[in-house]
Amino acid sequence: MRYLVKSYAALFESNAFGLTANVASGKMHSLLEIINMCEEITVHSIRIEINPQFARVNEIKELCGDISLLNQLTHHQLRIIPLRENLKWMLEV
Repeated sequence: MRYLVKSYAALFESNAFGLTANVASGKMHSLLEIINMCEEITVHSIRIEINPQFARVNEIKELCGDISLLNQLTHHQLRIIPLRENLKWMLEV
């Protein structure tokens, strides 16, 4: 969330009018990886149940935002907060 706000602020200050830039970290994480990080941070076990009725056969398996335009528009001034650090910040509050 902190990176998102800083990215939007930097884009507002740039000359990005009319352009579309991905606001992302440029790093890919699996859902299982994120769940494992949350378990480690909170020292809790998370039980996952999947309802097959809600599972989509055409679900996107991998998604990663290309941040090259964001970096160009913001002159590489943004520090990407690693996911683990951000989860820790959110979960330990």
